[in-house]
Amino acid sequence: QEQLEKGDTQTYKLLNAQTEVLQPITIRRTFAFPDKKLVQYDCGKLQKLAILLKKLKAGGHRALIFTQMTKMLDVFEAFLNLHAFTYVRLDGSTKVEMRHKVVERFN
Repeated sequence: QEQLEKGDTQTYKLLNAQTEVLQPITIRRTFAFPDKKLVQYDCGKLQKLAILLKKLKAGGHRALIFTQMTKMLDVFEAFLNLHAFTYVRLDGSTKVEMRHKVVERFN
């Protein structure tokens, strides 16, 4: 009986020592997102788009970007805001009246 209790105590101490090491890992439950300025460096296409849009803007041109995914529009929106480009977003949630105004504004 005594050896069993002694073994239990040693097991408890061993487990307690292991959980002390693991505790900082389990306590950290927040996500660390990268700096928004790095968004274009995660994707070579955004790097090229930044160069292309700067050239077009310098030449007095405008660009029209199409995508079928609204999530991609969200990425573009963050990217365009980061580079301080003026843009208009037109997606499925845009009301019909507003669509006409947006298209007229672009033209």
